[in-house]
Amino acid sequence: WFARQERFHEAACHALAARDEPAAQSHAMRALCTLGTKGKLAEARSWLDRIPAEIIAGDRELHLIAAWIMALGDRNEEALAIARRAMDDPLAPARTVLIATRVAGGAAAYSDRIGLLPGVLARGAALPLIADEPLFEVASANVKAMLAIQAGNTEGARQICAKLPELSSSDSLSLALALNRTLVGISHMWDGNA
Repeated sequence: WFARQERFHEAACHALAARDEPAAQSHAMRALCTLGTKGKLAEARSWLDRIPAEIIAGDRELHLIAAWIMALGDRNEEALAIARRAMDDPLAPARTVLIATRVAGGAAAYSDRIGLLPGVLARGAALPLIADEPLFEVASANVKAMLAIQAGNTEGARQICAKLPELSSSDSLSLALALNRTLVGISHMWDGNA
C-alpha cells in the first residue's frame, strides 16, 4: 500500500521488517533518491545505517545513490572511491557512469577538492544526458558555476545558473536548485556585492 502511494520510505521499512530483501532494496533505492534530492539528508543517512551493507553493495545504482548521500556529508573519500570504480568500469552503462560522475562531483566539491571537478565534468560531458531526469542538467550547471567562481569568473557563474530552464516545480530538484541559488549568492559575495 505504501509503495502504491509512493511513500517508499515507509514501504522499505515494512519490507525490511518482513525480511523481504528484494522489496526492501527496491523501495529503499527510491526512498534514498527521493530523500536525497529533496535535501532530507539526515533521513537518507539514517537509511544507510538501516539497510544491510550487502543489499547496498549488491545493486550498483543503489550503491551509487548511497555514495551520493555519503558525498554530501563526511564520507567524501568513500563516496569518491565508489564513484571512481563505477566510472572506470568499461562495462558500465552510460546511465551508471553519468550517475557516478554526479557522485564524484559532489564528493570533490564537499571535500574541497575542486581540482578534481574539471576531469569529472569532462567525463560527464561525454555522456548523453538522461532526458527524463533534469537533475543531471542542474548538477552539471552547478559544477560549471562552481568552477567559474573558483576561476574568479563570477559573471560567468551567474550566466550558467541563469541558463537553466524553470524547474522549480520539480520536487526532485530541491537540493540541486538550492545549491544553484547558493552559487549565485556566493558569486555576488565574491564580488563584494552583498
